Amino acid sequence: MIENDWQSLLSQALLGGEADLASKFEGLGQDKELLSAAARLSLYLEAAQTLPTTEVMLKPCPVEQKNLLNPQASSYFYSLQTEPRLLTEWLDEVVKSGKILRPETVASVLNFAERQVSLRPQILKIMGERGRWLAVQNPLWEFAVKPQDPLEAFELGSLTERVAALSVLRQENPDKACELLESTWPQESYETKLALLNTFEQGLSLKDETFLEKVLPEKRKDLRMKAAELLALMPESALVKRLSARAKALLNYKAGKGRKKGNFEISLPEWDKGLEQDGIDPKNKPYNLGEKAWYLKQILERIPPSFWSDDTSEAFLASPETLLQSARKDKEWGALLLEVWSQAAIRFRDETWALALLQSFVRSEMTLDAPDLKALLRSFPNAESFITEVLESQKQLSKEVEELILNSPKMSYEFSARLLEKLAEGGERGSSYFLHQLAHLLHPQSLTALSPHLSNVDQHYDKGYQRALDILKLRQELHQAIQLEPQLDTHL
Repeated sequence: MIENDWQSLLSQALLGGEADLASKFEGLGQDKELLSAAARLSLYLEAAQTLPTTEVMLKPCPVEQKNLLNPQASSYFYSLQTEPRLLTEWLDEVVKSGKILRPETVASVLNFAERQVSLRPQILKIMGERGRWLAVQNPLWEFAVKPQDPLEAFELGSLTERVAALSVLRQENPDKACELLESTWPQESYETKLALLNTFEQGLSLKDETFLEKVLPEKRKDLRMKAAELLALMPESALVKRLSARAKALLNYKAGKGRKKGNFEISLPEWDKGLEQDGIDPKNKPYNLGEKAWYLKQILERIPPSFWSDDTSEAFLASPETLLQSARKDKEWGALLLEVWSQAAIRFRDETWALALLQSFVRSEMTLDAPDLKALLRSFPNAESFITEVLESQKQLSKEVEELILNSPKMSYEFSARLLEKLAEGGERGSSYFLHQLAHLLHPQSLTALSPHLSNVDQHYDKGYQRALDILKLRQELHQAIQLEPQLDTHL
């Protein structure tokens, strides 16, 4: 019946006529309702069809070889999704524990990882065999499928897969990765070259220098700049030595006598092709610098600061403290010199210069932004000792000390406990922002050391302090839950 109506409707649409088939469908109108009738009939015809079926036999999920998280620790994944810092900490701690997600959590975590790309590396380490098995069944979870051999992926994969494969090789065998890219370099496109070259920050060594020097004459500026940036991270590279030879003729210092301050003598560089090949950018200068001053800044940033302060160096000028003090008093070049020496100390992880710069910062003699503070503190192993000395010397926390603490490396239990005791002793506790950020940085078990001092806290006036304690308590419970007795997976 439906098929006959469909044929009649087609005839009416093609030939016209008196028959009003459309009116059979719930009182629809004349020709103007013809398409509506056709749409309904097409649905009726589809409803009469039998869907095709295929019998797919899924292989069973392999048995897990690692211990599962206990239910309490697993529940934090759901409760912390509105607290990204705490969720990241939870993921990191689960990875460290060597445990994997519970079966009932895997699908939710994979859905979450589909949106949160930045957290995928941690998630992939804890999803276990069940996660990889499920990922094969859902195209949206393709990112979680067990990766192929990196050599095979580099040869046959997409650009994203090739970059990931080379990144793995740079971690495992950087020399092999360098040889591999060098062998395919002539055939690669510009975009591919740049993407693959970015992986060289991992495992960088002088063994990469020969290849990177070959990249310097490339026509594309981005490639030249990236190769030069990598070479400038190695103090023994030929590029750093070339720039150091230039800089020696550009910067000089005359020490003051008695109370007379020392002063700097600056010669500005002229542009030449050698500068371009060594990664000095002729454009993109800051608005407050002239062109030649811009060249000078880039050159000095690529030279180890010890080149100027090591008394065994042929370019020795003075100690870091003396040079920084003189730079602060130099109205013409002081700001530029302070900035380039900060960046050079960070680039080459110079402990002596990092300490001198941080001491100047604490004394409010110069400014440093948060990324630079964090990088400088990572440049020497005794950062906690330095911060502790500064902390003990102050009755109240200055803005500089707060920034120093918030940008310190991972805090030990001893350092965290002393810092909390210092805050609990009374007086200024720091800003609410400081306390909130601090609660995420302290060692999670340091709350125990604070217990004897909690009676000093006024719950009405110290709400920021209480909030910090609540966060710290949550972190402590989170860590303890992850360490609870693990469970083996008995599901197939």
